[in-house]
Amino acid sequence: MDLAKQLELYIPYNQQEEKDKQVILKALNLKDIFFRTNEMCHITSSAWIVNSDFTKVLMAYHRIYDSWAWLGGHNDGNTDCLQVAIQEAKEESGLKNIVPLSDSIFSIEVLTVDGHEKKGSYVSSHLHLNITYLLQADENEEVHIKEDENKGVKWFLMEEVEKVSSKINTYFDGANFIKYQKDGIFTKEKLVMLEGMLERNKHALEYTNFGLFRDNIYDKFSNEFIEYISKFPKLSNKIINLEESNPKLYQVFVDRVNGYDNLIDNYSEIQTMIEGFSKNAYEVELKEVNNDTCEKLINWLGIKNQEKDLDFLSSNKDIPLVYSEDYQEKLSNYWDNKFETIQKEKSESLLKLEEKRQELQQINNLLENETDRKKKLDYELKKMGLDSSILVLSEKVEKSENQIKECYFQRKFSMSLKDAKRLIKEYGSDLDNIEGIEYEKNFFFALKEGIDHQDKIEEFYNSKDINYSFTNIEKIKQNIAKE
Repeated sequence: MDLAKQLELYIPYNQQEEKDKQVILKALNLKDIFFRTNEMCHITSSAWIVNSDFTKVLMAYHRIYDSWAWLGGHNDGNTDCLQVAIQEAKEESGLKNIVPLSDSIFSIEVLTVDGHEKKGSYVSSHLHLNITYLLQADENEEVHIKEDENKGVKWFLMEEVEKVSSKINTYFDGANFIKYQKDGIFTKEKLVMLEGMLERNKHALEYTNFGLFRDNIYDKFSNEFIEYISKFPKLSNKIINLEESNPKLYQVFVDRVNGYDNLIDNYSEIQTMIEGFSKNAYEVELKEVNNDTCEKLINWLGIKNQEKDLDFLSSNKDIPLVYSEDYQEKLSNYWDNKFETIQKEKSESLLKLEEKRQELQQINNLLENETDRKKKLDYELKKMGLDSSILVLSEKVEKSENQIKECYFQRKFSMSLKDAKRLIKEYGSDLDNIEGIEYEKNFFFALKEGIDHQDKIEEFYNSKDINYSFTNIEKIKQNIAKE
């Protein structure tokens, strides 16, 4: 796999890596980017080498940096960065047996290199666009220095690394596993779980965010959930951020997930919660948490996510989309008031429309009997004005009818008319032959009635029939999918 493809697949762990990833991707288009002849910047490949039980890291004391750092070097035309990393590690350490723990990128960084003299020639300051891989070696194998590049090669305990390397802080931002290993989070139980994951899938840990194994997360969930969510690094990162930024909201999420009988069946809701809770973590303030809190929050997210679909209103800035314990009541009142206002506007437009039509009829009657050319021309001009007014009023009535229908679907089904039509297309056909889903059938019957009968919308709106929440509808979709 070429470097550009590897970088596209690589998921940055922090803002530094996000920025550096874009810089390196752009730089790949430069001439001689894999050669030192590009004096502004060029690709280098590095190795983060750990021992068999992940307790030690191999480092070299670099002459250029005058500090301990990980091993690596220039690509010098070789576009296979992993191959370069392994070869450089062997040359710099004297180790003969070094193996990659993964062929995926472990971390990336743009490193500054100060001007220096090498082999009698001055090298100007430039950038190393560095690609690092996670490798493993036997700490008992003999090591030796490479005199023209380093002054020492040594295995360090994880807790010693940060002390000895002036460059290591940048690296630790990206070295996710090593960071948490250094923090001492990997108990024997957690390591056994990781080994089990690897036995089931040798690629299981390639994109895992090991922050999931912090006690505040690992101890809160089942092993099944931790292993499941580890397959989704972006969602994992959002869980970690949620735990740090809003502990109460995080606990609501924990309780909901632990109440599932089947994780796979509830993946859609899990994703909705992770995405929505993390995005709104600084907005949501929970004063009290009870059994209904999570249901309310999920329904609130379902409505908030539709904010972009509310442009059918002349102004949607007053819609109550900020979460509160009584937001559902406020939202219902909003739709009731909006429905009443639009109904009134429609009635006024219809009244004016009828008046204009009557005026037009009178003009048409006069035109039929008028023989005077001047008066006839006046009547024709009035008719043109009335035709224009009737068209404008008709369009206004049609717009009001569409808004009324939208209000109805928002109030009764927590969705837009567009989403209702899409839902019917995806889930609402061929339900007659399925037994045991009467609730679901009634739901789709009500949806279709609202779409097909504009003349009954007011009657439907004022009925005491059930109102469907976002979670209701997700369950309906889930039940139909099972059948």
